[in-house]
Amino acid sequence: MVQIFLKKNNKALISNIIFDFIVGIFFVYYLKVSADVSTFLRTILIVFAAYDFTDMFFSIKLLIEQKRNSKK
Repeated sequence: MVQIFLKKNNKALISNIIFDFIVGIFFVYYLKVSADVSTFLRTILIVFAAYDFTDMFFSIKLLIEQKRNSKK
């Protein structure tokens, strides 16, 4: 299999996962607390939260794949 992307540093991936988790939780908490926010702003916050959690899951997947490939 041809590797398209460069291998990322594990520490950078872990810090990215933690940062995305914190920011995603902030967006979800802000959506829960704020009742007087416009629908447009709520939509933007939902999109950002979804992007953060998706990026977090893909970083976890990349970290697992790198560990699996390093054992071979």
